[in-house]
Amino acid sequence: MTNSPFARCRPYFDLFYKYSQIYNVPAILIASFANQESGCNPGTIGGGDEQGMMQITPDKCGGAPNGNCLDPDFNIRTAVAYFAGELTRHNGSILHTIGAYNGWYEGMTVPAATAAANTSCCRCQQNLDYIHQMCNGWIQGVDAYALNMGTYFNLRVCDQPRPTSSAAPAPAPTK
Repeated sequence: MTNSPFARCRPYFDLFYKYSQIYNVPAILIASFANQESGCNPGTIGGGDEQGMMQITPDKCGGAPNGNCLDPDFNIRTAVAYFAGELTRHNGSILHTIGAYNGWYEGMTVPAATAAANTSCCRCQQNLDYIHQMCNGWIQGVDAYALNMGTYFNLRVCDQPRPTSSAAPAPAPTK
């Protein structure tokens, strides 16, 4: 397992199995979301203030123990309960539900998905490679990030330096 992308998730296997049984969501799928969202790092806070290993949105943090949405048990349970509810809402369509986990919706267009790219919350855009990375990467036991899996790579724009008003060109020197 040392070469598996799931090795880093080992401390959370018991929680993945626990909530897999409760919500009837395969543990491998839960671990795949944890890898996709945070690399199984429970301390991750996303660019849109998403919380914890499963990157749940702040509106889902009510009831967190001592207000700690990063708590792995709470974070995983909340994410799996959300996924299970979305799976029911999407009539068992796993692809629709994986997309919904990333904020996708029926009729979403590329411009709508990437609208946040030029805002202060660049990482709030939907990852256009999300379903590909999940289904052809993580769920198959393949590190989608290490293999650079994707087609759109729309989130890369967020890693580019952003011009600011202080980045205006300096005036030409005078004689």
